[in-house]
Amino acid sequence: MTLPPAAPFRYSRVTDLVVFLVLAGLSLLWFRHNFNYGLDDSYITFRYAQNLAAGEGLCFNPGERHFGSTAMGLALILGVASFLIDFPTRGSIRFEGHLATCGTTIPFLAHALSALSLGMIVWILFKIGERTAGKAAAAILALASALMLYPAHYLNSVSGHETLFYLSLIFTAFYLIYFLEKTAAPAFILVLATTVRPDCFLAFLIAACFLFIRSCLGSAAARRVLIFLAAYLAPISGWMLFCRSYFGTWLPVTLEAKQVQVLLGHWDTYSLSLLVEQSLGVFGPIAASLLFLLPLLSILVVFAKKASFRRFFETSGMLFLLSFGAFASGQAVFYHLIRITAWWWYYTPVLLLLFLSAPVSVFILLQPVRKGQSARFFKPLLITASLAAVAPAVASLSSFHLWAAGSAANAHIHAYDPVVEYVRANAPHGTSLAMAEPGVVGFNLGPAYHVIDLLGLTSPQVAQRILSGDMDFPYTRWNPEYLVASWDGIFSPTSREWISERYEIIAEFPYPYWIEHLSRGAYLYRRKG
Repeated sequence: MTLPPAAPFRYSRVTDLVVFLVLAGLSLLWFRHNFNYGLDDSYITFRYAQNLAAGEGLCFNPGERHFGSTAMGLALILGVASFLIDFPTRGSIRFEGHLATCGTTIPFLAHALSALSLGMIVWILFKIGERTAGKAAAAILALASALMLYPAHYLNSVSGHETLFYLSLIFTAFYLIYFLEKTAAPAFILVLATTVRPDCFLAFLIAACFLFIRSCLGSAAARRVLIFLAAYLAPISGWMLFCRSYFGTWLPVTLEAKQVQVLLGHWDTYSLSLLVEQSLGVFGPIAASLLFLLPLLSILVVFAKKASFRRFFETSGMLFLLSFGAFASGQAVFYHLIRITAWWWYYTPVLLLLFLSAPVSVFILLQPVRKGQSARFFKPLLITASLAAVAPAVASLSSFHLWAAGSAANAHIHAYDPVVEYVRANAPHGTSLAMAEPGVVGFNLGPAYHVIDLLGLTSPQVAQRILSGDMDFPYTRWNPEYLVASWDGIFSPTSREWISERYEIIAEFPYPYWIEHLSRGAYLYRRKG
């Protein structure tokens, strides 16, 4: 009896293993690089998770059920994970250089999740290439992409934030829908993504529209559309009902706080022109133009090849590219229209789309050449595409080496450490404190300390009252024991006419970050009497 040759199978498994191990190694490097990094916005979500793990519920301050984080689903995940770690260890885990004494593992769990999310995005890219252009092209382009993605500043700058997590969920859901013809599983994944970032509702709408179009063209059963709608709408309705009953609102109230930031004029306002400027700054004019034109070329080639809308919408790679493109573009237009402050995590989806559109477009262009009468051109085209992908990856090896050997740090989040140490030493059992950047200070102080947000992101009614002209509301409503004045502006305690009557400066903390940016330290005020 003659057994069939096993070489192709072994080759396939070995390739999968090599790609997996490389991505696992890169993800470990990512985690090590960003271990001590953080954003104040992320720490707002971390404090919600911290209070949940401590038994105080999903809240920024115990007793205030305020929907002040867009990533409440992530807070729930991190809070439960932190509790499961702290319960057997009795909360004994500590990290050198970090001041938190409760939920200490939460930031590091978030960074690990970001590392896994980026690894998942590249792995899905590899599987897309495998199903369209073959294993060799998939492995070469995915690994070349990984070497350029992992050190990218626009991705490292959002480590620990919800951005990479929800993008990986969208990436996975679109892959399951268009390549594996799954229905219920991607709907559930998009539910999770929406709890992590409400913007992901747009991804659901896009996928539902494409499934509906395919059903109308006869390329998919109408039953799939109904299952997809039911599998998403039922659980997301349950989540929204929970939010309404627990927080008193269906959706996060962070939008008003972002608009307050625009009103105060201290930060840049997000716009499409600013997005273009950032894209050109990241990729350069030539590369950005190529990244924009390559997917357009693939769309034209596929449409010309298919010669009908029905066959065009049967192309899984094209639907994936169009869906992710529609999501990133729609999100950008939405941010532009509602006029919010500009932060890196608002640029990341479009920048990631621009980058990933190149390998996905190449996979799509190679697919029709791989089989049929044009198969003899496949290897030369594969070699050309590989060289085009490997060349910039090799050129970026020096920056990759610097990234792999270094570690990220954000001096901003440690600039408040002296404030935390002072307040904790002088009010060991808890107190109230008001400031404009409450995330990292609130997390480091812990649940016993009531931290008021002067801009209204995490404190109820503050944003609405500022929009109506009442800048003193946070002070009169809570009458905090301490005030922190760092950045200057009309929101700062230093701008209040009555400040010297009610409060006195008890300390100035000349942390190097403040000296560099303000030419002075951060002031700490205490209420008189």
